[in-house]
Amino acid sequence: MGSSKKPAICQPSILRACHRALQGVVLHLKSFTEVAPSEGDFIYFDPPYHPVSQTSSFTSYAEHGFGEEQQILLRDLCRELHDIGVKFLLSNSDTSFVRELYKSGAFKIELVKAPRMVNRNADGRGAINELLIMNYGY
Repeated sequence: MGSSKKPAICQPSILRACHRALQGVVLHLKSFTEVAPSEGDFIYFDPPYHPVSQTSSFTSYAEHGFGEEQQILLRDLCRELHDIGVKFLLSNSDTSFVRELYKSGAFKIELVKAPRMVNRNADGRGAINELLIMNYGY
């Protein structure tokens, strides 16, 4: 995909740096509903983002989707994690729905600019607002 004549698919120095950084780390890929953390663990959530408009409707990585009901379930899980001493970081779109979900004092919300290089319309490429939501660092 794209127009690169020689895309840098394998970058050995980056792969080696990641290998060194991940020594002793256990990574799990599973549904957020299957998470069973212990106090002191750290979890990063990267859910399908809440749509920012009627036309931005990608809300799933699988057939069952990830709508507002799942967004609420994820928020509820984040509250539970906070209560048992698990730190988490979650990224999502900057929408009023997401801001309302995480407005309680248990959560810290930071606005970041995230670059987007993929869009059928070149004017739609560039940095967009995203939210980082966490229960630490405040």
